Amino acid sequence: MADAPEVFSGDSGLQNYKPSKPSIDAPQQQQQQLASQSSASPTSSSAPAIYTPPAPSTIPLIAASCPPPPTPASNTSLLHDTDGACAFRCTNATSLSRHGANENGSQPRAERASGTPNATAIAALVAYSLQDCMDACTSMNHLARQTLCVGFTIRADLGYAVTHSQPAANCWLVANATGSGGCEMCASGRLCRDEGCEGVF
Repeated sequence: MADAPEVFSGDSGLQNYKPSKPSIDAPQQQQQQLASQSSASPTSSSAPAIYTPPAPSTIPLIAASCPPPPTPASNTSLLHDTDGACAFRCTNATSLSRHGANENGSQPRAERASGTPNATAIAALVAYSLQDCMDACTSMNHLARQTLCVGFTIRADLGYAVTHSQPAANCWLVANATGSGGCEMCASGRLCRDEGCEGVF
């Protein structure tokens, strides 16, 4: 049986309480008190401001390029995820997924009417930076406790990509990265097999 609700007893200190006579000015005084509280300057206990990112479709371009390669002779650079646990070999103007680019690489490929994704694409998401896309790949592997994602492709023209792809996305994670195609607006990363990135998946 549920416990009965707590009831104030006679010795709770309220036995001598006498309500004061209500004042005819009470409503006006309450309004003035509320006005003074609302005009008071915010204190340190005020709730922090909430950041709302703009809708992806309203952002024409994002910074989604690999850093400059270490030597002019190289066309790839090395990137690390936020945790620093995984490294990727990053290449500009390439796509590992057919979702990223069409044949000439100028615009995202229009999805087929069936909506069937490319065989190598295992996830599609909206990413506001190359780092976000790369971290999604390593997070998938961490949560699955196995290497499912071995590479990613991100498009810089975010607004166009999300409005012309199905599902709406500008970042694609891939399960194999054996082939790549040209894509002027893309950057891609392949997961390194070792710390020095002598080999990639």
